[in-house]
Amino acid sequence: MLRKITQIENIVRMSLKYVAS
Repeated sequence: MLRKITQIENIVRMSLKYVAS
């Protein structure tokens, strides 16, 4: 579960960076 959360957080962070760019 922790690993899944980390993967999701990584994707969310990338998305946020992409939107912020």
